[in-house]
Amino acid sequence: MFLGAESMSKIPAWVSRGWSLALIAALAGCAVDEVEPDHHDHDFEAGELETRSSALTVGEVTGCSLAAVRGLDTQIIDEMNCVAPNSLVNFADLNVELGGSSTWALLQPSAREGFRRAIARRGQRFRVNSAYRTIAQQYLLYRWYQQGVCGIGLAAPPGSSNHQSGLAVDVSDYTGWRPHMEAEGWDWLGNSDPVHFDYRGGGTRDIRGTAILAFQRLWNRNHPNDRIAEDGDYGPQTEGKLRQSPPGGFPTGAVCDEPEPEPEPEPEPTDVHVTVSGLDSPPEGQPAGLFEAGSSRGVLDLVEGQRLKVDFVVRNGADRASTDQILVGFEVAEPFVTLRAYTIFTDHPALDGRTWRINDSDAFEGNPSHDRPGAGGLFNVLAFSPGESKRIALELEAEAASGALPGHAAVRLWVKHVGGYYGEMDGWEDAVEVNRAGTLLRRETLIDVYSPDGWVFEGAAPEDTEGWIACNADTTLTLDAGVDQLVGQSAVGEACVESPSWTRIDASAYPGLLLRARHEGDERGVRMIWRREGEDWPSARSMRFDLPAELGDVALDLSRSSDWSGQVVGLRLLATSPQRPILALEAVEPLATIPADAVNPEDDDTPLDPGDPVEPEPEASPEGQPDAQLEPEPFTGERFSRTSSSCAQVASSPHGEPGGWALLALIGLAAVLRRPRSR
Repeated sequence: MFLGAESMSKIPAWVSRGWSLALIAALAGCAVDEVEPDHHDHDFEAGELETRSSALTVGEVTGCSLAAVRGLDTQIIDEMNCVAPNSLVNFADLNVELGGSSTWALLQPSAREGFRRAIARRGQRFRVNSAYRTIAQQYLLYRWYQQGVCGIGLAAPPGSSNHQSGLAVDVSDYTGWRPHMEAEGWDWLGNSDPVHFDYRGGGTRDIRGTAILAFQRLWNRNHPNDRIAEDGDYGPQTEGKLRQSPPGGFPTGAVCDEPEPEPEPEPEPTDVHVTVSGLDSPPEGQPAGLFEAGSSRGVLDLVEGQRLKVDFVVRNGADRASTDQILVGFEVAEPFVTLRAYTIFTDHPALDGRTWRINDSDAFEGNPSHDRPGAGGLFNVLAFSPGESKRIALELEAEAASGALPGHAAVRLWVKHVGGYYGEMDGWEDAVEVNRAGTLLRRETLIDVYSPDGWVFEGAAPEDTEGWIACNADTTLTLDAGVDQLVGQSAVGEACVESPSWTRIDASAYPGLLLRARHEGDERGVRMIWRREGEDWPSARSMRFDLPAELGDVALDLSRSSDWSGQVVGLRLLATSPQRPILALEAVEPLATIPADAVNPEDDDTPLDPGDPVEPEPEASPEGQPDAQLEPEPFTGERFSRTSSSCAQVASSPHGEPGGWALLALIGLAAVLRRPRSR
């Protein structure tokens, strides 16, 4: 739910600390060249996704094999070529090697010809890791991405992937193939997905809707009493039937001479057919679900200081009339997320949803300022030609932690006005008096922002641990939402809890820590160990202190330890007791100033043996971004250092290497002086 004035009054006091002025000062004079990310699916090498499954329906497929739907794939492809002959042609007879049993050697005819010329130009065998992908394969990839399994870092929804266009191939040796591919009409996607090439030569068409129509025809042919609309659109009805379909194929497959159904009556003509869509872009190389647990599952996750992009696309699909001016409203959940800038693009005259240039409405004097446009307002995107799309590209920055709060921060956009067709929608929840679109023209991006160096545990579900994990096999870790405490407990010995993988504490700026905590057990002793940037967990370095049995504040003075230095990228707290140790944390915060009553922890050189570490369920290594229907320019997410007033970008890990979590340890933030948080 969007956080309005009433909710803002309930925000913990630490949220309102003076970040904005410090951030503005820190960013003064920064000049960073930005490009938008290309959103592309997971690219997989041979040997990946080869765990097979036997299932009665596509929705029951288990394991990680796209080959599980090979039979249904074949029928869909055959039916596509019935609906539109030569939609796809085979290229297996070229000098190619296919990357696995799930790889289809299919492209559009003109793309195949450009592919053939590129192979002939280089004169070497081309290893194809992925080419055409069916709607059934894309359904599985997208489901695995949503579930966080099978190593799928990101995937596009079915019907929108570049690989479903028959114009995309992935290759391992992209450096060697690039000049030959580009010379024959293929575009290299760039560093965001270096293995991927798209064919941009002539003679192509968008066949993604054809694939959806082919499936709809197959379903109706085999279910005459349970028919679905044959409209080529991937909606909830089509998805539900795809989920129920047999992965090995229907009893009756493709039929090319099927009589055409009686045409439905033409709908009453209207001046416009406005639709909206969009795309959310986390920082490059980072999965959208940074913390996929509890209420944060399926929500875009960021760390303070990171940037994101939100695209809102309005399309006039009419074939005979222009619109009057279209107004688009927006809301941004400050102070958690700040809108820094925006740009309005059009696809005119190409009208292809991918060839963008800046629109005149971007400079319209009635529109908000381009520099920090504010938390809400209206964009006037002016008139639309028939078939024209306009894209409002928002550039935002995560500034204040919101992950511990009920609900989520949000970015919302909606169409306010299209003359005689839609409106007036004066706010996100406002009623629409005239709606010839048949649906609400609006889009919402939910966001959780996490802090790299301070945590207040106020989630709504036991899994809302803000990324903290148990660090030995005997410890169970949950959030007690009734008392807003993170509780780690063990039956015997030692309860061990560990801070998130994105932890980053500047020890020079923060010489101490404040724990609001308690320790139940026969002993009060707690040990703390920390890991600095570039280190493994030390085997014999810790500090010991006592926690009270009842919840209380304990300030730790760490300045006397030479090991508390540089960038601290991990904390472990170990509560020991002969029987059932329980460690409960309400907050962990860095201290810029050491109070007079601070505790000086004792050095403890006892070798640490917290048991077998319990690693968090690994996030999928982001080997690409989801395909964009609109293919915006590549964008590099920025990180800011807390100890510098200049902007610095951090290089992402190479494509295909598991660097997502390591990269998060390099995320910096703008220099600020924290005030102690209070409940």
